[in-house]
Amino acid sequence: MTIGIPKVVYQNLGIVEYQWVDIYTRLSRERVLFLTQEFKKYQTNQLIGLMLYLSSEDENFGMFIYMNSSGGSIICRLSLVDTVQYIHSRIGTVNVGIVGSIAAFVLSSGKKGKRIALSHARFIIHQPESGSQGQATEIFIEVNEVIRIRGIVKRLYSKFTGKTLNFITLSMNRDEFLNAKQACEYGIIDLIGKYARYLTTTKKN
Repeated sequence: MTIGIPKVVYQNLGIVEYQWVDIYTRLSRERVLFLTQEFKKYQTNQLIGLMLYLSSEDENFGMFIYMNSSGGSIICRLSLVDTVQYIHSRIGTVNVGIVGSIAAFVLSSGKKGKRIALSHARFIIHQPESGSQGQATEIFIEVNEVIRIRGIVKRLYSKFTGKTLNFITLSMNRDEFLNAKQACEYGIIDLIGKYARYLTTTKKN
């Protein structure tokens, strides 16, 4: 039997009546957002739209993105990272399970001091990949674009983690599996588990 998405009671400001809304809608009103699947354009645009709306509503309140994702489109993730850097609201990121590939990159882009992992969270780091198909000329063009994007990701990773570009390049040459403590040493996150509890609030910055 499928349980479906739980619903909870919610009361909009200025409205007397209560209403039932799904739990994710309720949490989004508290600026608690989720990234829990392999992201493609539609899902990415939804999350970006929600972030932009909440920031325009009150840019002095922060947000938290709870993540449990194996990766996804590099272009979608770059657009999400750009949005995190663009809006005025401070964005905290939390790994609640596993962040793989480019999802770990998105998590590292959060506000320093508010990048968190639960105690048994895991991380996977590797190069953005290309699924090149088609004629040789098209493959050559796509490979060049992937190389260019890899350079962007490496430079931003270096900025977010504080590691040298050479360190990041060597680290991303093969799959690297990290636990929460190793991710903290790497510079992807700042705090682990219970030590970050007091930070996971969306009160004013």
